[in-house]
Amino acid sequence: MSQSRCRRYTSIILQVVFTICAFTTSTTLSTFTGNGTTSGIKEIFLGRCAEVKSGLVNPQLNRQELRSKNCSHLWELFYNAFANTYPCNVTSKAFDVFVEEASVSTPPNKALFWDGWDIFDTVRAYANEAKRAVPLEFLITGYLINQLTFCGQEDSLGFNYDACPDWGECGFGVGPMDGFWAAASRQFGTNANGNIKLMLYSNTAGGSFRTQNSYFTEFELPNLDPNKVTRLDIYLVTFFGETPGDTCATGTIPELERRLSNKGINYECIEQPRDIVHLLCADNIEDNNCLLNSLSSTFPEPVIAIAISIVMQLLLSQSLQ
Repeated sequence: MSQSRCRRYTSIILQVVFTICAFTTSTTLSTFTGNGTTSGIKEIFLGRCAEVKSGLVNPQLNRQELRSKNCSHLWELFYNAFANTYPCNVTSKAFDVFVEEASVSTPPNKALFWDGWDIFDTVRAYANEAKRAVPLEFLITGYLINQLTFCGQEDSLGFNYDACPDWGECGFGVGPMDGFWAAASRQFGTNANGNIKLMLYSNTAGGSFRTQNSYFTEFELPNLDPNKVTRLDIYLVTFFGETPGDTCATGTIPELERRLSNKGINYECIEQPRDIVHLLCADNIEDNNCLLNSLSSTFPEPVIAIAISIVMQLLLSQSLQ
């Protein structure tokens, strides 16, 4: 075979190989339906790290622990956990070193767990920017990563800015984002201490205590330490205008209570906790559930109690005449 013909065939073969590779890459990208990596993710990460180290994000965190964190080092640990790796090959274990290095002590009696996006806005309102309670999103691990999208790619360094796996697309707790939150949730459960809270929505589809595809059930609950957790308060919330789904005695809550008992963790289940009702009333002041609260805000509780006592005495005296 002549050299010119050989070169011609070699050129054709290379074009075919290039076309196949391009098609394969395109197909791989198209299998993921989530957004690509957040633009400027490194700058966002480092900026958030500096912010949380300053104590502005969560004033209850230990300042000495915060000052000890090296933001550039944390970025490298985070980046190396998933860069240059096919996204669905990334497990939660890949983030263990980063989560361990980033973690700080959880303030006692402040940890707030939740499950299900329906209740998330109420959780954030109740937490009050970590002044009242501390969900994972206000610890350094969660704050650095919250609402960011990220994934790498197997055949080259760096991020995939075109498409990343959406939630659960690689399997529950698997993939860059799912894997990170699984690792962070394990650590959050391990570090919880004192009197902690779990907020659930009573009308969650399938039950307020979800036994599958739940970060609380699969990663946080198993790691709660009965030697550190004195009590877990289950806040079971029903939004105004709705009929309660689960109650403390029905639905999926008894299964949650059984698991807590098996772990030796004390608990109390509270339906429509008073402090949550007050929060809901802030946006629904005319709701019937808020009328008594309005009365209480107009007249202090002792005044109301005295008035009721006087009325009862008058009624009693009239009945005796």
